[in-house]
Amino acid sequence: MTSQRERTIRDVWGIDMTERFALYKLRLERCKEQLASRMVSLFKQYERVIAEKKILMNQETVCILRNARVIGMTTTGAAKYRSVLQDVGCRIIAIEEAAEVLEAHTVTALNKHCEHLILIGDHQQLRHLVLGCMS
Repeated sequence: MTSQRERTIRDVWGIDMTERFALYKLRLERCKEQLASRMVSLFKQYERVIAEKKILMNQETVCILRNARVIGMTTTGAAKYRSVLQDVGCRIIAIEEAAEVLEAHTVTALNKHCEHLILIGDHQQLRHLVLGCMS
């Protein structure tokens, strides 16, 4: 059914069943389009609010951590909160079990304010390097 035909209908009960069903489908599709458009708009608004919330929560975390003398976290946590740690600006960073931590995880813990990097680990934990002999 077309929109033009829809405008000419005065009595829904006066048209045959197939045309009534076509009119129903037309109006149903219109409602779906409006709801989909509204859903996209609401989703964009939701994403903006979530981004603002994350910024505010990070600012709160920075304020708390700036007053701390020691901050402890895993390297995964350091990667997750990298922007927060950059804002806090830790001058001394100590990494325990450094022999077990990948270099990439160590780098994520660093920031531009870092003056001392202390790597604590047991050199006995390192894997043995096997070199082949050339005869």
